Amino acid sequence: MRARCIFIKRKILDHSEGLLTDREKNEVGKHLESCAKCRALLAKMEESARALEALREFPVRISDSFKERAVRNITSAEPKRRPVIRFSPSIAASLSAIAALILILVILVAIKPWGLKTTRTQMEPTVSQEFKANKSTPEGLERSGGKSAADQTATAPMPEKAEGLVVPSAVEKNANYNKDSIRNMVENLALRKEVAESMTMGHSMLYSATYAKRLADEFTKINEDGALIEAMISYITRSEPVLLPFYGEKALYEGRDAFIIVFAGPPRTGESVALSRCEVWVLEPSSFKVNPDSSILLFLEHKF
Repeated sequence: MRARCIFIKRKILDHSEGLLTDREKNEVGKHLESCAKCRALLAKMEESARALEALREFPVRISDSFKERAVRNITSAEPKRRPVIRFSPSIAASLSAIAALILILVILVAIKPWGLKTTRTQMEPTVSQEFKANKSTPEGLERSGGKSAADQTATAPMPEKAEGLVVPSAVEKNANYNKDSIRNMVENLALRKEVAESMTMGHSMLYSATYAKRLADEFTKINEDGALIEAMISYITRSEPVLLPFYGEKALYEGRDAFIIVFAGPPRTGESVALSRCEVWVLEPSSFKVNPDSSILLFLEHKF
């Protein structure tokens, strides 16, 4: 499925009902001229709309005899009320006193030393705490020859991390990608393999917002607009919140400035919770600020 189709399909219903602005109508119209699948979808929606209009013109009439039978069936199917058991005031008061006494005994057993022992649950460290432990130290920079965090990310192995979590990273590369070279880069990405082997949809549901913030921070380290990265991730994941952003690049795509953001997600079939699917989004930052839909330079999807 092409990336444009994903967003055009969201607007086709409004197009069929005449709710689009002139600019949006022109944008959808141009796409429909070149996309047979979206034209077929629009035709089906228009056919359904015509069928509904035909029903309004020729409403179904129900005979009086049918109405009477329906009412009889409904009234005869009403559940019978069960008899209510009523106690005398003295018995009711006794039962209330017994219930109150039992409640007091349960509370005493729970709070006394000779009662049930309570266990203290140790809170798991948050992802922010886990990431804080992974930040580069002056000693680490000294050992690396004074390289920046972005340089270390690009050339050195991933830093020590909490078990089961992959630390997101972003780098700036002097590369001019095309579709094939983007695919090759992602297929050989070591971080992609770590995500597939150690993380699941549960991680994505719990930590997707934290990973988005961390990836934005990583872009900030290479002097890029972290807030813009967060906006891009939010735009991409608004209809698919289980995507986990874990890698980004600042580079060129066919000669245009681009941000490359790589996401992990579960298979669309629902047959597994493993993050075995990869989505790659290439967006042009200058266009995104004007119109997010028009900023998409490339969309790729494949299994890990």
